[in-house]
Amino acid sequence: MQAILYVSHGTRKRSGRKEVYSSLAPVIKKVNSPLQKICFLQFSRPTLLEGIEMCVKEGATTIIIVPLLLLKADHATYDIPQAIISARRKYPFIQFIYEEPLGEEEKLIDALYEALLMKQFLEVPQRHVLLVGRGGRSPQVKQHLIQVSERLQRKLPETEITICFLYGHKPHFQDIVNEATEKQRFILPFLLFDGRLFASLTQAAKKKGWILCDTLGSSAHVRDIVTKRINRWLTDKEKERGEVYVITNDK
Repeated sequence: MQAILYVSHGTRKRSGRKEVYSSLAPVIKKVNSPLQKICFLQFSRPTLLEGIEMCVKEGATTIIIVPLLLLKADHATYDIPQAIISARRKYPFIQFIYEEPLGEEEKLIDALYEALLMKQFLEVPQRHVLLVGRGGRSPQVKQHLIQVSERLQRKLPETEITICFLYGHKPHFQDIVNEATEKQRFILPFLLFDGRLFASLTQAAKKKGWILCDTLGSSAHVRDIVTKRINRWLTDKEKERGEVYVITNDK
């Protein structure tokens, strides 16, 4: 039996955990699989290893691990693969399928665009957007956000888009907030769910009088991406699966 295991970053905020479950509820309804679980990488439970154990106990023979992550940062490239390696030692009879993070999909650009529209962005004469990424240590993280901003710029040619990060890479979000003189900016989080990092954006928006857009996790576009990723593993037609996946058993 195939199991679907959704892996979220995790947060200490109860509201953030509730948001993960509510955002995934429509996906779980759409996906034709009797065994679907949600787990977290940190701050919340069940953990990834606990999620795998739950799936095994309920009869899974294949576990499709779907990371609810936007970028190929440390969690996607190290933490999750290491957890899968540990699980394979314990459950050598289980096949693990590890999907890619969501960040390469064009629908994410649509989600960002709609997040701006929901705040009446097009009604503002001078449009300044601060696209805020989580950050990290990998050079790929910064390059990816640059590419995202370029793709969003094509949808908004008359908009000034500046990228920044909450930690790790520069420019830092707080530095831009401290130095900015503009009376109005739109803070556009490249984040899926509410959490401690989102709280810092909320505080800055109140301080500067800027407009804070919503996170992306509840976007129908993001739900469509996740559903598509899963459904290609529930079909018998291999050509529908594409090439963007990793089967950890083969390594």
